Amino acid sequence: MRVAPLLYVYSAAVLWSTIGVAAKLGFESGGSPLSTALARFFFVAIMASCFYIAGESARKVLLSPGVSLLGLAVVAPLGYAYMVSVKHSGVALAVVLLYTAPAWVAVFQSVLYRRAPAPLEALAVGLSVLGVLLLYHPSEWVSEATGLVSGLASGLLYALLIVFSKVLLDRLRTESEITRATAAIAVQGWAFPGLFLLAIVMEGNITITRADFVAGAYLGVFASGLAYYLFYKGLLQASPVAASIAATLEPMLAVAWGVVLLGEKLSSIEWIGIALILSSQALLTTKLSKGS
Repeated sequence: MRVAPLLYVYSAAVLWSTIGVAAKLGFESGGSPLSTALARFFFVAIMASCFYIAGESARKVLLSPGVSLLGLAVVAPLGYAYMVSVKHSGVALAVVLLYTAPAWVAVFQSVLYRRAPAPLEALAVGLSVLGVLLLYHPSEWVSEATGLVSGLASGLLYALLIVFSKVLLDRLRTESEITRATAAIAVQGWAFPGLFLLAIVMEGNITITRADFVAGAYLGVFASGLAYYLFYKGLLQASPVAASIAATLEPMLAVAWGVVLLGEKLSSIEWIGIALILSSQALLTTKLSKGS
């Protein structure tokens, strides 16, 4: 495996690093978790519709059972769970819980592919998870049971998304690389009807405010459609564990925006967290460059 595919994952991480801030701003302006998530995937559904009319092979991917099931059963609840976690736990703890995903991915990959992570890979997983934990350290955590449960669920669902997306891409071998990568948009697009049904079951009706619409537009086009397209491009050649480790660059970048743009200061513990995340990336790229 080469290092090059991780560049796509790193590009996706840059876009994902803005999700928590965009969602929080939306909530502070009158938005709600379910409405924002619904608006987010509405815009991805529009992108998926454009994908549908692009050609026969694209329609085949969009309507495949694997794509629709992944969107309805994994992405829809993931989008909602993370929004609830951000609202009830704050961005810091929500990110920590979401990025337990590399550990879950390592377990799932061992079961599905019958291949345990290599020693360097396992060490990188541990460093990445610990790095995120220290970067968003406990002194900032304020949470309710709802936030904890939804946060843990988001981490598990994120791991399932990565692993089963890899399975899906492997099954789409006959499609072109671009079409296979664009399956990410199709998967995300299927989340819209899934979330719509979730809204009916949980709340009976739903109101989309201007804040939901604006935050959803940004999250849908940039942090979902484009980001997952890039992520799938990387996942075409990277293992699920490698992709999940590379994606932990996202929480580090989210903190970096505050330092660079807002002049925020980091504690020594947070700097150690950043060092651990960067160390996990160094171990990962070293392993890949050696082909081990």
